[in-house]
Amino acid sequence: MSKIKENRIFQLISTLNKAEKRHFQLFAKRNQQESSLLFLQVFDVYSKYGMVADTLLLEKIPSIKPSQLSNIRNNLYRQLLASLRLQHQKTNADIAIRQEIDFAKVLYNKGLYRQALQLLNKAKALAQQQNSNILALEILFFEKAIESQNITKSIGNRAADLIQESEFIYSKLKDTLHYSNLDLELYAYYLKNGFCKSDQEVERFDGLFLKKLNDVSISTEDFYPQLYSFQCLCWYNYIKQDVEQYYSTAKQWVQLFQDFPEMATERPTIYLKGIHNCISGAFMNTDHQGYRQYFDLLKHFPKSHPKKLTWNEQGVYDLYYNMHEIDLHFDNGRFDEYLSKRQSLEILIETNPYHWDAHRIAVFRYKLACLFIGVRAYKNAIDEFNEIRQLYRPGSKSMVLRFVRILSAFCHLEMGNMRLVNSTVQTLKKDLANSKSRHEPLEKLLVRLLDRFTRIGEWDKKQEIQATLVQVNALQKDPYAQVAFLHFFAEEWLSSLLFNKDAQDVIAEKAAASH
Repeated sequence: MSKIKENRIFQLISTLNKAEKRHFQLFAKRNQQESSLLFLQVFDVYSKYGMVADTLLLEKIPSIKPSQLSNIRNNLYRQLLASLRLQHQKTNADIAIRQEIDFAKVLYNKGLYRQALQLLNKAKALAQQQNSNILALEILFFEKAIESQNITKSIGNRAADLIQESEFIYSKLKDTLHYSNLDLELYAYYLKNGFCKSDQEVERFDGLFLKKLNDVSISTEDFYPQLYSFQCLCWYNYIKQDVEQYYSTAKQWVQLFQDFPEMATERPTIYLKGIHNCISGAFMNTDHQGYRQYFDLLKHFPKSHPKKLTWNEQGVYDLYYNMHEIDLHFDNGRFDEYLSKRQSLEILIETNPYHWDAHRIAVFRYKLACLFIGVRAYKNAIDEFNEIRQLYRPGSKSMVLRFVRILSAFCHLEMGNMRLVNSTVQTLKKDLANSKSRHEPLEKLLVRLLDRFTRIGEWDKKQEIQATLVQVNALQKDPYAQVAFLHFFAEEWLSSLLFNKDAQDVIAEKAAASH
């Protein structure tokens, strides 16, 4: 069996909690003796020892022949999925609805048409209650297929109702499809082009997307069309670097879930993403009160959520919570407070139980590195930067990686590693000279300062810092340079160099003055 298939089984097993493992044991033994279930024995070995080599697995279970392993693992994988499906149907409306549709199909195949229609009617009511319009439309097609065969002799009474219901659901789906497609288009544009950096780029961007955003008028009674429209508007304003409108739309996104509280229960990951956007929007707009309001909403979400979070939902929650807990300390200047308790995040990064991709891990390490810079722990910052470099492929154009190269050079400068700094500066200057690059103006200012630092004395350094600080303050007013300042607290850091104090203290003083 391929390593990929073997790994998928182990990944699935590693996500199971105690209740799910216990349920699987009972599910597997429901019709047979445990001793005859080879796939269950494989499950026990993986649960106890992890993803072991085939030789050890065969040693632990002598009754398995090497030629049987592939089929046994496939069987184990499907049995695990069947057990989880059964266990989660009570807490996942979509699974429960699909089960009713499956049962109706069984009854239909047995010729029990009225019973099938009764189950479909029950499933349709649940689908409409959960705003699951795709499933509702699937059920309507099934109902029409039964009625159109003139089996039940009731089509005369039902035809008008089924037609009206179908048209109503279709109109909802049409709007949802429009905005869900547009959401993907915007994301694809961002991956290819990044943020708009001039009026001309905004004009071209609006030419591509503005009409599509305004093409559909949405009823405030329909959840999903509103949700997808808010998602689109968040992307649209984020790409334009219109931070005020981005924040405003994110708040509408969260309010939508508060207007439809049952959907916060059924779609918690999308609700969490809305809260995440609100916190990010508050951070971008330096809305300290709003940041704490939405961070508190995020912090208390697991306790307020009526259902136990699934593994995926817990992973999304942990991602956003840890990200914004760090940002909270960037906001209030208490860097050392977070660094003293960072061990839980470091364990999460090392074990990566939720299979976060390399970029997410890099962002966490980058944030930790910036915290270290803020307390002048440059060696620790460099260690984090070195870890980040290993996460990206050679030639990557990630903004995070670009800032890593610049800031690690400043760290080495502070530590007196001049030979390394000089070689890095030459590489950075060459990269900035590339006419095809899309470097942020802030990056260019920092590289220019770094270059000057390698060639001047201590007294001149203060003059260079002051001059750069003036340019940074001016740059902060540029609407197309906002995103770069989310990657580094440049103004406060330069001030800390100027006055020989920790950047965290500069930020703390600034935060105290703003309250």
